[in-house]
This record gives sequence, structure tokens and C-alpha cells, in this order.
Amino acid sequence: MTQVDPNRTFKIAIHSDHSNSRWNGSNLNGKTAVKGDIIEVNIHMTPNPSAPVNGVTKQMYALFRSADVLLKYDPTKLELVNASANPRSTDKAIIDVSRISATVIDNGIIKFHSRVYPPPQRANFYWEFGGYKLMGGARNLGVVRFRVLDDFYFPTVQTTNIDILPEAQINGAVVKTFVDGSPTPNTNMVDPNMEDNVNRIKFGPRPDYKMKVTMTPPSVVSVGSEFSVPLTIESLTSPQWFSSVTAILIWDPTKIELMGLDKTGAKVAQMSGFLWGCPTCLNETKVPKDGNAQFMFLNQLGNMTPVSQPTLLGTLKFKAVSQFDETAIEVVKMNDPRLAGLSIIDDTGIITGTSASCEEIYGTVIKGWKVP
Repeated sequence: MTQVDPNRTFKIAIHSDHSNSRWNGSNLNGKTAVKGDIIEVNIHMTPNPSAPVNGVTKQMYALFRSADVLLKYDPTKLELVNASANPRSTDKAIIDVSRISATVIDNGIIKFHSRVYPPPQRANFYWEFGGYKLMGGARNLGVVRFRVLDDFYFPTVQTTNIDILPEAQINGAVVKTFVDGSPTPNTNMVDPNMEDNVNRIKFGPRPDYKMKVTMTPPSVVSVGSEFSVPLTIESLTSPQWFSSVTAILIWDPTKIELMGLDKTGAKVAQMSGFLWGCPTCLNETKVPKDGNAQFMFLNQLGNMTPVSQPTLLGTLKFKAVSQFDETAIEVVKMNDPRLAGLSIIDDTGIITGTSASCEEIYGTVIKGWKVP
């Protein structure tokens, strides 16, 4: 039979789409973990190269029977759900998927187990010493799933790690991360240099935590007077963060005239106001006068501070140009027939930090006061 290197060790690494940092400190752009989310942690094993002998490297096979990997997590934030094969990357030809498991062995510590099938009865080149021979390349041993227990982002965003433990004291006994991978059974061939790639998991609000933008009208206006209409954003349930707000406005220009936007006291923005376009655009001038406009608010890049109380985005300034009992400032969608033929940048809506579109933006009614 082909030689098996009895000294080849195995490097264990873990990975997750929710991670924001690799084992070496380099950054990742992980998914935001929200209440009820399932965090999947994939466990990989790679045989290290054979060591050179007398300056010559002769690559021989590594042998793998089973692996037990200890994972440490924060049980106040996460709970173990289950473990299974990764349907896309676990090699089901050699890994016995029915034997993959994860068991809580102490508070915040689980033991993941994966093993190969028993050797086939008929002789096979790759099966020897009760295990499977590997030359190289990473192998997915399975995936462990954790559930996020609650909201951990307010008043400050919290993070958490999931780590490989080389060993742990459990009920007075030492339990180790163990790879049975030598011609001599029950010999631990794990490389002590493990790669923890599930770091700085960042928590955030659920996508279904809605927000709304409202306009607050004055009690009454008279002809020739200028008046203010504050635009305010707030969370409807739990605090939510947002990336942008777009509001398409329609009003009667024979009754009221838009005079501009006052940003005094408003939330600091990357950009806010009426993005000036062209004569055929929704915003025909820097301060639209034709009875329709598109207000846009782009939050500061990277600002993930949740909105916990009503927050001013800006104050619309209008002037009453004729007498009326009442008139409306409407918030409409871009498919409103009154906007046909105009170039429009974006539709009305709120884009939250978790990429959910919330469309609760309300117009208002302005009461007029007629001169007797």
C-alpha cells in the first residue's frame, strides 16, 4: 500500500458569513446578526505538508479517521441549534453525515464531532488503517448552527466571537480538540495553530423593525406668511438605523411656494436636500417651484447609531401665496400619474441599515386663514 506519513498534522479552521475579522486580524464584511438569526459556523480541516527529510520533501498521504473540535461561544447571546453536513461542501463520499453532531459539554462550550465512514469491505486504495488517506486540500467537516437570542445593538452595538478551544477542563477532566489521524489509532494529530475566523460578529436591528417619517404642519397660515414644516424620522417598534430617506412631494403651487430647506438642528448628513437635476427632472431647480420635488437624506457613511427618539432631518420652508381653507403636501410614489414624463432618481422610501425598505412616510395638510 502507499505510504502514510505518521507525522502529518491537521490544521483546523472555522468560518462564518457573519464574521468581521479573520484569525490574523484582517477585516471581513460580515452579515449583521439580528434577533432570531441563525449563524452558521463551517469547520474545515487541512492536512499540513510532510516535513522534509535530509532537505528533501517527499509528499506522503495523511490519514483521517475523526475529529472532535471544541468551540467556545457566549451563551447569553447565542444558543446551539444543531450540526450537520454542509449541503454544498461536505464531502459525503467519505464523511459519514449521519455521525456529525454538536453537544453542549459545559456552559458556553460545545464539542463538534465528524468522522469518515468505516472502511469498505472490499480493498480500496484510499482506505487504510481504518481511515481515509488525504494528500492535501481543505475538507469541510460540517457546519454548526447558533441562534441569536435577543437584540444586542442598543444603546451600543455589541459584538461576539466564536472560538476554537485547544482544550478545556470539564468536570475535572481535560477535553481536547482532537484529530484522530495517525496509523496508530487515537493519536492526536491536530496542529496547535488553529484559525479562528469567526470574530467580531456584529449585532443589529431586525429588518422588520419599521421606521416612519412625518411632517408637522403649523396650526394655521395666512397669505404672504412663510411657515415651517419639519421632517422627522422615528422608529415605530425597537430602535432602528437607516441609510437614506427619499420623499417625493406634491403640492399646489398656486397656494403655497417652496422657499427652501433649513438644516438648523437637523441630524448630520452625508447629503440632504433637493438634488438639482434638469428642466425635465423632478427637481427642475435647486429649490423646486413647480409643485413637485424630491427630498433626499443620505445618512453619514458608516453611521450605525439606532434612532431611539424622533429625529429632525430638516425643515421645509414654504410661503402661502394665496388664500385657501386647506391644502396638502402629499408624499407619493414615483409611479404617480402626475409625475409622468419626469426623470426621477429614486422612489419614496426609507432604507434601513439592514437593507429593508420601509415606506411609512406621511404627508400633511396645511390649514389656511382667510382675511375677512
